[in-house]
Amino acid sequence: MELKEIIENAVTPALNQHNMELIDLVVGKYRQKTMIQFFIDKNEGKINLDECQKMSNILGGVLDMEEIIQGAYVLEVSSPGINRPLTKPKHFKQFVNSRVKVELKQPLDGQRNFVGIILDPDDESFTLDDGKIKHKFNYDIVNKAKLDIDVGF
Repeated sequence: MELKEIIENAVTPALNQHNMELIDLVVGKYRQKTMIQFFIDKNEGKINLDECQKMSNILGGVLDMEEIIQGAYVLEVSSPGINRPLTKPKHFKQFVNSRVKVELKQPLDGQRNFVGIILDPDDESFTLDDGKIKHKFNYDIVNKAKLDIDVGF
């Protein structure tokens, strides 16, 4: 089991207890330390800064108690933001008819990046309408997907 999966399994009960959802988890390095970035949201709405701080303390406590990270680490907890990542089929279902940017793991017909509207998401795949062509993608070939919100600045 990789570190990301171990962390997710350890913190999920604490998140569920506080009606929070893990949207994305990034594990990397920052100045010789392990960096852990949690992107969380409330099940019933948008998360605020105070809630992020509270969950930072709780999640840090879980990581320390479970002794998952050896040595010093950097912990960040934040909202997924306006261009939130879509990491699970339920996210695609939640944002059906929304505009997204999708990056595939491998190019498809010479193209790796796609932008379009989510249509017909199910547990295995979704359709992306780019205005010209409707592409059907299985989730397992998607490297990254995120909302592409035009804020009109």
